[in-house]
Amino acid sequence: AILERRAGELSVVSIRSQTPAVLFSIMARTIDAANKVLETEATDATNPAVAASFRNLEQKIETALNLDFDVRLRHDTSGRPARNGTGHIVVHKRKQADTKMRSCALFLAELWGYGDESLTWEQRQRIGNAACRQVAYDQGYPKSTGGSQLWKWRKRTKFLLESGSSDPMSRTVVPRISYTDKIEKDHPGYLHELYRYARRTKGVRASFSDIAECMNAKSGTLEEERPTLSLHKLQVFRWVKANGGSEALANSGGDDLVESGKGKKARDEAAEEDTGDGDADVEAFL
Repeated sequence: AILERRAGELSVVSIRSQTPAVLFSIMARTIDAANKVLETEATDATNPAVAASFRNLEQKIETALNLDFDVRLRHDTSGRPARNGTGHIVVHKRKQADTKMRSCALFLAELWGYGDESLTWEQRQRIGNAACRQVAYDQGYPKSTGGSQLWKWRKRTKFLLESGSSDPMSRTVVPRISYTDKIEKDHPGYLHELYRYARRTKGVRASFSDIAECMNAKSGTLEEERPTLSLHKLQVFRWVKANGGSEALANSGGDDLVESGKGKKARDEAAEEDTGDGDADVEAFL
């Protein structure tokens, strides 16, 4: 079968373009590969222990892939039954794999043959998904995580170990800057100017939705040379709160929207409005 497949891969043109020595070399390598496959199959077939080991490993992988993350205890909806049948697992809300989860998943995947380069990419990926799924289940993750990232963890861990890192399994955290902080960094005072303008235009009882809309409109006028903004009401609220409230921002030029009764009313109005797609936009910005 290997010889037939290899012959099918060589077109008539490629065969004619090769010298006899090259063709002989290709045939010799193909026959050698076929013999290795036959030797492996014969070894597996004549060695019951090897065959049983493969069946046991396959059963473990299949069981891990079929773990139900939604199953819960009858008396405790925050827990799931442990795989060993004793005790239970508390389900947390974390979605990103921590150092412990990555370490266990890598170790289990290697035990199951993830590092065997003779396996195909699909076979190794299946092992990786199973290992990550089982570890995530045992450690209380709400769903499986890390299956598509295992090869990156393995590559990075190997590199850091060989380069002398004392903590090769630590997660690389890239600090993110919020949309409003980036504006303040690139154009100091810009948000303050727009906010004070919106307060004068809309009044102190205006909702954060109206304030954000007014700030965006002002930033898009022809006389404004700085960037046109796309602020969301929640971004404005968080920025105002982080800067000490409306009174501090307006330089004592009005009531405090955040701390005063009027501020509470404006905040409640902002919370009551529909935040459907806006919440997603805020998260994208932040």
